[in-house]
Amino acid sequence: MQDMRIQLEALHPTEQTEQQSAWFTLPIYEDELSETIGIEEDSEDYTVKDTDLPYDFIKAGDETITLDEINDIYYMFEDLPSEMKDEIDALMEEYDCLEDLHDQRDNIYFYSGCKSMADVAKERLFESGDFRNIPEYLQEHFDYASYGESLEEDGTWIITNSGVFELPY
Repeated sequence: MQDMRIQLEALHPTEQTEQQSAWFTLPIYEDELSETIGIEEDSEDYTVKDTDLPYDFIKAGDETITLDEINDIYYMFEDLPSEMKDEIDALMEEYDCLEDLHDQRDNIYFYSGCKSMADVAKERLFESGDFRNIPEYLQEHFDYASYGESLEEDGTWIITNSGVFELPY
């Protein structure tokens, strides 16, 4: 995963600093702001000029976001399982904000390698043990696609290239 970076610009640059803006790798420490662009600790005298993030969590031009909020976004993202980080664009289509996704991360089930709801149906049946006593030659005749359609109607699913996410609502 690439570093998460953000470019901040001092709203009121001082003569003591050579730079008015700089790129920072998240998380950002207060002394970095002071040393690099002259922003004092707890000051909000900066704006987000640009971002290099895996998703548009922070908008360029934001003058109201605090350093704590920037770092919270970093820590929430880093706390997500790797499959969620890899498919963040698809997941954020279902969630209003990163905090909501982060709060639900333990309630989201990921079916790795499944490419369709039929694959999910098959995996669920084998995981549950429901097919344990059915001979393999009969299992081949089961309509996984139809069962997958039923699952899809009764839940919220995100199908991605790396697998299928089952959301808790």
